[in-house]
Amino acid sequence: MRKWYLLLIFVILLLSGCNGTNVQTEEAEVYPVEFYTVSKQSVEQTISFTGTVMAREHLPIFPVVTGEVKKVHVQNGDQVEAGQLLVELEATEIHNSIEQAEAALQAAQAQLESAKAMRQQAIRQAELQLEQAKQAYQAVQSAEAPEIRLDEDNEQLREVLDPLVQMNQAQRERELQQAEMSVRAAQLALEQAQGTESVQAAEAAVQQAEVGLRIAQQQKKHTRLTAPIAGQVAELAVQEGQFVSPQLPLLSIVDLSRPYVHATVSEDQLQWIEVGQEVQIVLNALNSVTSGQISYISPLPAQQSRSYPVEISWAEAPDGVVPGMLARVTADLTSAEAQLMVPVDAVVYDQDRHVVFVITDGVARARPVTVGEELGEWLVIEDGLDEGEQIVVSGQYSLVDGAKVDIRKERHVDEIN
Repeated sequence: MRKWYLLLIFVILLLSGCNGTNVQTEEAEVYPVEFYTVSKQSVEQTISFTGTVMAREHLPIFPVVTGEVKKVHVQNGDQVEAGQLLVELEATEIHNSIEQAEAALQAAQAQLESAKAMRQQAIRQAELQLEQAKQAYQAVQSAEAPEIRLDEDNEQLREVLDPLVQMNQAQRERELQQAEMSVRAAQLALEQAQGTESVQAAEAAVQQAEVGLRIAQQQKKHTRLTAPIAGQVAELAVQEGQFVSPQLPLLSIVDLSRPYVHATVSEDQLQWIEVGQEVQIVLNALNSVTSGQISYISPLPAQQSRSYPVEISWAEAPDGVVPGMLARVTADLTSAEAQLMVPVDAVVYDQDRHVVFVITDGVARARPVTVGEELGEWLVIEDGLDEGEQIVVSGQYSLVDGAKVDIRKERHVDEIN
């Protein structure tokens, strides 16, 4: 009986001991964390993007006329000045066209002179005919009918002469009308002679011939291809005797005096750059690090990449730089003044709000904060924290409000950057 009593007491003690161990384990649970002491600072940050060295001007030279190459005056790599002769085309046919156009112009000019002379002659002849018609009209108008006086008693003779007198008056009126019509016809002939239609047609023919001559002469100029700018000859793809046409370029002129870097930036980087901003340009091919300046930012993105074209210019380009070299452009970004900042990873997004865990007496308290702009690894805190407070920067995603923490390490600024 005593043995059963001792066994019962042992079982009760054993069960009590097990339950006590579990309670102690739950009460002692803590979370290992690392912390950062909140402070104000100015963050220095850089953004980088790659680009390609470009020539400020790269002009392909196309022939304007079709023809055979007579002479090539340059080679790849030659330095040329603006206006310097590059390539000559055969111009025999064009010379023939010029001679033909000159002959056509001379014929048109002769036709014009002839038209002017014929007009003057017609005017003089019409003026003479008009003057003669006027004189004839005046002669008819001034002629008086003969006056015949008969005795009143000579009725028989009157009866004979009256019809003759009437016939004479009718004849005079007809002659007067004819003379008047002659004057009008002469006036109309003069007006027609004074007309300029024939002369105008001849002048138009002269103008047309002049245009034809200018075109032929311009074609002759096109047989001499000259450099539009000063630069270096590149991509020479023509030789003497070759037949060329306006569809393909013969060579290119590249201006290497003012190279620049063409790059593209993302929409996130766009907010950090501006025209006139100083940047650093690294050319690995030349082992060169130089300073430059952003000279252009496109207001529109490229259609395919959705990135924004940017141009960076040198005040003085390094020696040996040529188009096609890869360049890395770096811009320094420094906050204007010291601001309250925390590491980006310290901020937890919880139920539509930003939260950090502030350590107080070994306990992590969840505290909502208002965040500002993100600067690399740092996030500006506009409200919710004070300088000097300790916040969890490692282990925060396992925490709940009021959790006990075991501080393992303090993080410093140089460990976060």
